[in-house]
Order: sequence, then structure tokens, then C-alpha cells
Amino acid sequence: MVRFRPPKEAPYWGLHLDNYWYKPLSWGDRRSQLNDRGVALDANGMATVVISTTRPEGAGNWLETQGHRQGSIVFRWSRSDEPCPVFECQVAPVARWQDVSPSE
Repeated sequence: MVRFRPPKEAPYWGLHLDNYWYKPLSWGDRRSQLNDRGVALDANGMATVVISTTRPEGAGNWLETQGHRQGSIVFRWSRSDEPCPVFECQVAPVARWQDVSPSE
């Protein structure tokens, strides 16, 4: 899981998955990216994102690996003086997502 506090003053930010060669995964037919317009934040303004091959029940913010076991996570933000957020990353059992991820 990836947890971070998105920038408040950025007109746009996005988090997306790339494959081993830094090529973005399919955006049109699969969910491999989230941005400021589609993410659910918790009561503290934090985003918790599940990155998994299948969507765990109850995971509101979910990105699909599309079968890739290696790759990168790219964060972009524009027109903001705020620094890049601090990202907390951890491997967790699928059952844990029901406790930490806001529903859609």
C-alpha cells in the first residue's frame, strides 16, 4: 500500500503505474492511475492506495498491476510551490485494506 498527503494547492496531481521499462500501463480499459479528481481521502486528508493484481473488497483507491510483478510508481503534480509529498509504502495482507482504505 502507498499512503501520502496530496498537495492541497496543486491544480493537478496524479499517481500512476509504469512497467519495468517505465512505460505507463493501460489507462483506457484498466485502472492504473489515480489523480486529484478521483481519489478518496480519509478524515485526515491522507490518501491510501492499494496496488494489487485484483481489487480487494472495500478498497476505494486501487491501482491494478495488470500482471506486472516489477515496475515503478510515478507521482506528478503541477503549478504548486508545495514540496513533493512523503510516501509511506508497505506490503500488507489484502484483508488489511478494509481497515485503512476509504470506500468510493
